[in-house]
Amino acid sequence: MRLVFFILFFTLHSSLVTFAQGEAASDIVTLQIPHYDKDGKPVTGTLECNKSIAKDLQEIFAELYKARYRIESMRPASEYGGDDDKMMEANNTSCYNYRVMTGSKKKLSKHALGLAIDINPLYNPYVKGNIVKPEAGRKYAKNPQIKKGSMIYRLFKQHGFRWGGEWRTLKDYQHFEK
Repeated sequence: MRLVFFILFFTLHSSLVTFAQGEAASDIVTLQIPHYDKDGKPVTGTLECNKSIAKDLQEIFAELYKARYRIESMRPASEYGGDDDKMMEANNTSCYNYRVMTGSKKKLSKHALGLAIDINPLYNPYVKGNIVKPEAGRKYAKNPQIKKGSMIYRLFKQHGFRWGGEWRTLKDYQHFEK
């Protein structure tokens, strides 16, 4: 009886996860975003996001491009096998990544819906107590690249995004979400 219940539960759970992932993926669009790389050279990156925020992101990155704002890397999460730690270590700016929230075992991240973006995560780390992600970002934990009032902060706020750097229980300086 227990084995039948486990198989039934696993089958239903797997089906729900697959359904949710497929449902989220149907709202994902791929944008080609011109930006300046870490050396100040113009390049084009790939950003996967929810179609409901695509126009916002295009407008924000157009302004950042005019200001020559540097984005070290902008590649889809799939190129990192969806591994958030690897993307942060590579200082990769990304949006869509079907995963749970940092520190959670079940709750889906806004990234899973393509409604959140992490920008230059090495220079704008996630900080919760003594935990800093990526670890190499520890030297930026008290002085991140993105600050309240900075151009990038103002652009995202003008487009209705919330910034993780304003959260009370932790600081996720790289993170903007709708």
